[in-house]
Amino acid sequence: MDCCTIVMYHYVRKIKNTKFSNIKGLELNLFHKQIKYFKKNYNFINYFDLLESIYNNKKLPINPILLTFDDGFSDNYNYIFPILVKENIKACFFPVGSSIIYNKVLDVHKIHFILSMFSDYNKLIKKIYETICIYEKDYKYEQFLQLYDKLAIPNIFDNKNVIFIKRLLQHELSYEIRNKVLKYLFNKYVNENEKNFSKYLYLNLNQIEEMIHKGMVFGHHGFEHLWLGEIDKKRQEKEIDNGFNFLTNVLKQKHLVDKWPISYPYGSFNKHTIQLCEKLNCKVGLTTKFKISELQYENRFTLNRLDTNHFLENIS
Repeated sequence: MDCCTIVMYHYVRKIKNTKFSNIKGLELNLFHKQIKYFKKNYNFINYFDLLESIYNNKKLPINPILLTFDDGFSDNYNYIFPILVKENIKACFFPVGSSIIYNKVLDVHKIHFILSMFSDYNKLIKKIYETICIYEKDYKYEQFLQLYDKLAIPNIFDNKNVIFIKRLLQHELSYEIRNKVLKYLFNKYVNENEKNFSKYLYLNLNQIEEMIHKGMVFGHHGFEHLWLGEIDKKRQEKEIDNGFNFLTNVLKQKHLVDKWPISYPYGSFNKHTIQLCEKLNCKVGLTTKFKISELQYENRFTLNRLDTNHFLENIS
């Protein structure tokens, strides 16, 4: 059995001294340093090497590493792709269909950019409550406090206030209410035209086509970027089907039609998610559990990843 270091990236860009200088991402110069560190200490593999190890017990080189990039940001093409081509690294990318086809800014990213406009998250929490009350006239502050106690559980990357804001606006509020709240906050504080901002933020089809031509693999990351483990079976099925159609019919990756990977949005999935994916010939599922991955057939749909931040000490 082989083990593999699978690394997860989101925003990789020039961050300091930009409008969104508080966005949580990796500075581009640090990505350069990480690549140098990885070249010295690991051996890069591609997605098909991973499949061969899991399904055919093919031996991988010592210290194998696979790079994965979630959410389909234009950063991937503008900054990452040229570096990968130069270094002959074949990575996996996981865009979200609706953001590219319909020029929508996904809720998850609206939240990120709203957060980036605040230094005091207590003020943002207060504003969120006030905005909810605009749309739900009988909403009680006691209800809001109860949700805070339920959701405000910090992790290694976010404090309790940030986690509360994310979980509240990602899935806890009803779809109708959180959609209205996010639209209001995005327009007021980020102050960008959503369609234009989407074109700036995400990859386009021509860029993806070029990346595929150079050997990059594009996998499933949902069509709307939903918490798959939190939605009912019918909606899960629609989300998985739409994402699969995006991969095969829009991105035209016919070579992946019977061997595609999924990166679960937010790391959220359940048994039904895996059943739906397997039915459509998905071969690998990537989680957000921070560990080295053991490449076994039995855990092919629950592979672990490390975050780019786990390697910052190595390059400082």
